[in-house]
Parts: sequence; structure tokens; C-alpha cells
Amino acid sequence: METLKSVTSIFIRTFGPLGFLFGGVLTMMGEWAVLLFGEGPFSTFLQGNGERIGFTLFIFCGLIMVLRMEWRFREHEEYFGNEAQKKLWRMGILPTRDYYLNYVREGDYGVVNRFWEAGTVNVNNGRGRWDIHIACEAGHAAIVQGLLERGVDPKITDQDGFTPLMTAVRFKHSKIIDLLLHHDCALNTKSSKQGCSALFVAAVHHDEPEIAATLLAHGAEIESVDHNNLTPLMAAVAQQRWKVASLLIDRGADANRVDGSGATLMDYTALYNAPREFVARLEGLGIKKSPLNLKRVSGGFSAPAGITIKWEAQPNVTG
Repeated sequence: METLKSVTSIFIRTFGPLGFLFGGVLTMMGEWAVLLFGEGPFSTFLQGNGERIGFTLFIFCGLIMVLRMEWRFREHEEYFGNEAQKKLWRMGILPTRDYYLNYVREGDYGVVNRFWEAGTVNVNNGRGRWDIHIACEAGHAAIVQGLLERGVDPKITDQDGFTPLMTAVRFKHSKIIDLLLHHDCALNTKSSKQGCSALFVAAVHHDEPEIAATLLAHGAEIESVDHNNLTPLMAAVAQQRWKVASLLIDRGADANRVDGSGATLMDYTALYNAPREFVARLEGLGIKKSPLNLKRVSGGFSAPAGITIKWEAQPNVTG
């Protein structure tokens, strides 16, 4: 029985498309018979019957291909555990993790909702990223809302220790940020890889003071430090986010803080060629360079939101 099924399947897979193609060619060949083959009985036969035979073959093989698809659907339905999964399969959509996450990334709410009905939710891509992180990165607020309604944890972290909120902040999706802030999204949680908070991510990735202001309005810790003892204010200066840095100072960030090497904000402004107005503001606050006469020896930005600057004290040269 299995051998017969295999032979039949091979025959249909081969004959169906070829017959479909040949039928189409034969249908058109009736009009071109004399041009292609010259005068003769074969041309006469094609002129009289080619179109009818070709059209019949075209329809017949088309039906064979459709029936093969139906057979394939029924043959594989047994592998899927519920009717919703079978419905996806019959739509031509494999009810698998990768297909689901692709539709999440594309923002196709209708198909994603069918996956949810089939019980596919809170899915990891196998490399540490969850469906909610993918939706937050792509900016699909409706899908994020749907995931939260279905019990997905808004505090869940990816391979870098990023929460969904950190991901939404990184990619500047304000609507999703507002949505997550009205759930228990662990606003002041730090990423495991670099010790970054959501406010730190906002300071590192873009000069959008509105996003930083929203986080602060909901209680973001303005002096939270990362693994290198950098505050969001220091990170903003290191990444030349002058608008965010000014906002943080306006909201009470401590401009006198130093990093793990003893570098001050003034050392950072000299390193990154800060605007004169910003430097003047720090001078007005009494901020000075470190007395250690520091010089940067290495470091910079590291994904997803790390700032690592290594300083080295230089000997003070007196005249």
C-alpha cells in the first residue's frame, strides 16, 4: 500500500505540472500549427482538435494538482493537535514557531490571532528572543496588546536581559512604551548583560527627550548605574545625546557623579566635543575635569546598550 501511494504521488507530482503546461501550449498551438509545422495532416489535426484537446488536458491536470494539494493537507493534518492548527494548515500556513514569529514580525494581526487560537503564544525563537520582544522591535502595538491580554509576562527578558520595555525604548515606539508602562513592566529592572535600565537605553540610543521624560514621569530612577558605574546622564553625554542630557540635568540628575575610573562629565564633554552651551552649563554647576588628568585609552559603544570607556591617568607636567 505504501509503495502504491509513493508511486502515485511521484506520478501526480510529475504528470500534473507537465500536463498542465503542455495543455496550455497545445491550446495555443492550434492557431500556430501551419506556421510551426507547415501544411500537412498533423497541422490539420492540430487546427481542428489541438485547442479542444489542449484545453481539456489543461483543466484535467489543473484538477489533479488541486486534488494533490488536498491529499497533502489531509495526509498531514494528523500531525497537528487541534482544529485551529488544522485550519492554519488548510490555509497553507505551517503552524510552526518560525512561521508564527515571521507573522509577528510582519504585523499580520489576523494570522497571528489564528496562531493564538491554536495555542501558539509566548514563543521563543530558539536564540533567546520572545514573540513580545519581536513585536516591540517591529512596532506592532496591537500584537503587543494581544500578547499581554493572553498572559505574556511584560517583564520577560531576552538573551541580553532586555525587557519588552527596553526593546520598545531602543526602537522609539512611543505607543508601545505607553502600553507597557500601564502594565507591570519592571520599569527599573536592569539588563543582565550590561546593567542597563530602560532610561539608560533611552539615553544611549537616541536624542528623544520625550521618551526619557515619559519614563521619568512613571518613576524611572534617574541615578541608576550600569555595570561600568555610568548613570543615564553620563551615557547620554558619551553618546552625544545633548537634548536628553539637558533634560536629565533639568530633572535633577547629579552632574557631579564620576565613573569607575574617576572621570567626570567634563572629561566626557571634552572627549566628545560637546556644544559650547552644554559645557557652559556644566561650568555653571561647578563641574571640572578629573584631577587625575585622565586620557581615554580604549572603549566606546557596545550593543545593545553598553558604554565602556577605559581611562588612564597621565602624569601631570608642570612648567
